[in-house]
Amino acid sequence: MATSLLQPLKVQGGTFYTFASAAKDISKTFTDDNARFVFSKYALLDLPKVKTPSNDNNNIVWQALDAYGGGATAGSQIATDFGLDNNYNFAQAFQSYALNFEQLVLASRNNFNEAYDENILSTCSERIFWHYLKNLNGIRWNVANQTNQSSIPDRFVEEPNNIGGTQSHYQQVVKYLGDIEIINNISRGGDSYSEIYIHVPTSHGNTPTVLFKSWEDKNYKPNESWEGEPGGALYGRSIGFGPYGLANDAFYDDMSTDTYQLGPTFGNASNVSCTAWTGVAPGTPIPVVISSLDGVSLDFNPENYWHIENDNVLSSIGDYNASAMSSDFEFNICLIYYDTYDVSNPENFARNLYGILVIDDYENGIIESDLKHFTKFKPNPVTKLNGNSYGLKLNLKFDTSTDNVGVETVIREDLTFGMDLFADASVRLQESADMFIQQKLDLINIERRLETLEQYYFTQDTIDLLNNQIATLQANLNNAELNFASETTLLDLIRQNSDDINDILSGKVNVNLTYNTDVIQPGPGIEVDNSVPNQISIGNKVQDYYTFMQCLNMPNAYLQYSVLNGIFPGASADGNRLLLGEYTNYFRNVGATAPVFIDNLTINIDDTNIKWKKGQSIRIVFEDDIDIGPYDINIKTDAQDTKGNGVYGILVGTLNLSNLVTTKPIIEVICVDESTYTFYIDVIK
Repeated sequence: MATSLLQPLKVQGGTFYTFASAAKDISKTFTDDNARFVFSKYALLDLPKVKTPSNDNNNIVWQALDAYGGGATAGSQIATDFGLDNNYNFAQAFQSYALNFEQLVLASRNNFNEAYDENILSTCSERIFWHYLKNLNGIRWNVANQTNQSSIPDRFVEEPNNIGGTQSHYQQVVKYLGDIEIINNISRGGDSYSEIYIHVPTSHGNTPTVLFKSWEDKNYKPNESWEGEPGGALYGRSIGFGPYGLANDAFYDDMSTDTYQLGPTFGNASNVSCTAWTGVAPGTPIPVVISSLDGVSLDFNPENYWHIENDNVLSSIGDYNASAMSSDFEFNICLIYYDTYDVSNPENFARNLYGILVIDDYENGIIESDLKHFTKFKPNPVTKLNGNSYGLKLNLKFDTSTDNVGVETVIREDLTFGMDLFADASVRLQESADMFIQQKLDLINIERRLETLEQYYFTQDTIDLLNNQIATLQANLNNAELNFASETTLLDLIRQNSDDINDILSGKVNVNLTYNTDVIQPGPGIEVDNSVPNQISIGNKVQDYYTFMQCLNMPNAYLQYSVLNGIFPGASADGNRLLLGEYTNYFRNVGATAPVFIDNLTINIDDTNIKWKKGQSIRIVFEDDIDIGPYDINIKTDAQDTKGNGVYGILVGTLNLSNLVTTKPIIEVICVDESTYTFYIDVIK
């Protein structure tokens, strides 16, 4: 799957970006009855201003993404790709760094040459998000204190807002942890989507202490790095601009090697002073402070919080948020989490980051730009200040696309009143439900009484039917009496049958049985021969190659190497469409008169009539010598746009000169998973 192409932050209505790993987990529930996907938690963040930092504060610096990795230079893509509109800058950084990083992890482009382990329920999305945010100079951590912050070791908290009684220059980012309590699934007008209600109660203030943990697994561990596509483009994309005006450039920790890098150890909360660069060379240096902590995720377990564990009144993070320790706070971003688990083994559980909701847009300025904030006031019993509450409603359409899921946001100062109305309506609905249940019981009793009465009531039609059936039974009885009028008739029949059976057993009578063989019919790949009477032969008609594919180019039915060949599959002369057939497929490209490539060769596999199946293969043989030069061979499929990436929007794979062994290559394509359009490509020779 290629890196998603995002659109800038919307001016109204909020913007929601999701991770590809979440889409994979949703797809898994479609094919695995034991897999479950449930929205569970959320976190409210207050992202700092975009501004040149001073005094080691944590203002956002877009160009700092490669500062910690050591590859920051003036004139690089990161130094020059950002402008004054931070609605574009936010989407550009998230697309080119965080989402591209995740795609390389899923594609197993790591330095250990280890395949991504799909059996691990925990994804890398959240750890990549915090890695991304810390490299923007946006967040830093300290080791949590076990006397008043964490009840267990190896936990971390953000740097404090106050140091030694004086205001520090650090602004804490994570302000509130909450539970997603209401989810409504809706199907309307042919579309199915889920409504997720996020409610911040009036009685709540901020989460006084927010814990983080640092951990590793096979897919994300110390000293691991991932290398991107050559040429600086996003994974699976070409250099240029996306449909929403964002550049298709990839941003890395080290732009000189196009790699994302993790530290040698996790759990190191120290900071490193680095330099980011803006503009073309010689550029402008910007000092930033980047944390070394990696493998970070939020800790939602209330038992790990010191105050909750040591206070008999507190039992949950919700209680913690309503305690006297909490206070007013501001927020502008919401992180949405989901739980995934196996029904057959509920202990096999993971909580992953689904996506981020940016509630509003940036107020752009020349010196600084601020993402619009929303203030949550907690009721104050001393000053009698009334509190407020917030509600967010997300409409998420599950089409497994990671690009800008639709979002509807509701933010109201009077939401507490609305929730009271909702509670009253729920009570009335429960009363109505009880009334309908009672009425249903009454109707069942009436139906039973009616059935009892009907047993003693007959219409004229019923009586006529019964009379006809009685007459038929009487006639059959009379015939039987005639057949057995003599007391020896039944004995004679038994004696005759006994004699006939003895003759058959002794061979005196030749017995031939005839069977109906027409009920056995051939299926795909199976042939049935019933030309010999009373005999059936069943054979397999699938040989090594079952379908010899056709190239639909006219008038020459072979692949064209012309400019823009295969880019327009509907073109009659150079659409380069090969019709997919059943089972194993074979295509031999014979007759091409211009073996020297003058453009990328695009081969389009038309799966309109025959759909891909797991294990199905295509062998493509080039009989004539080809000179591929600097160009690529791109193989595409999904003629019906079933995945929403466009007609022939699925890239099966790409081969270049380094992948080929001879000038007459033999290429084999094998379908690994038809539901996700996953393929292997082998170069036979």
